[in-house]
Amino acid sequence: EVVLPKNYPNIFNVDIASPAAFEEPIDAFVGNQLRKGIFPLWNPFISCGTVVQEQFSTRTLFPYQLLQNICSWQWRDFFLLGRLFLAALGVFIFLQLRGISFYPSLCGGAMYGLSGAMTVFLTLTQMSNVGMVLPYALIGSELLHLGISIYSVAFCSLAFASVILGGQPETALYCFLFVFAYHIFRVISDQKERHAIKNYIVFFVPIMLSL
Repeated sequence: EVVLPKNYPNIFNVDIASPAAFEEPIDAFVGNQLRKGIFPLWNPFISCGTVVQEQFSTRTLFPYQLLQNICSWQWRDFFLLGRLFLAALGVFIFLQLRGISFYPSLCGGAMYGLSGAMTVFLTLTQMSNVGMVLPYALIGSELLHLGISIYSVAFCSLAFASVILGGQPETALYCFLFVFAYHIFRVISDQKERHAIKNYIVFFVPIMLSL
């Protein structure tokens, strides 16, 4: 038994028990079902049975999570670290699109990938999944601003869908608010923008497609 001092500070308000007691057992269950060729729709091990898809934290429609669940459990740490790498890569690409030079973009990507939002909540994948795909939602918004095409709309739609399917709805909502605010100020700050209303309207197309 670990006895803490009376004045021991509570540094992080993080639910570290949820991944071990809830998310990881469900990941193992989903992985076992998928390896048997069964798409998990019903979980008989919770209460009297629950529908897997009705719980946002199961993340059964998020491609990265599905790949992690299918692979052997020994690969789990590599997938966790992969979230940091993909998050950093997304910020790097986004900054490059904004015209930032190589080394500042590299530094920005590393700072986001190793930030508290990604590392503290790394095992709480219903949050780190959303944090991982946030930079790609920003990339989609930037691509729409640079030129409206079927490719930019498609990329933006897939990025927004990844935010929704990644896990926690609250975190996804914060991400959408952030991306929406970025898009608004990006259009306002561009003095050469002559089709601001069109750009705002088109921005809602990927949102509707992702939903």
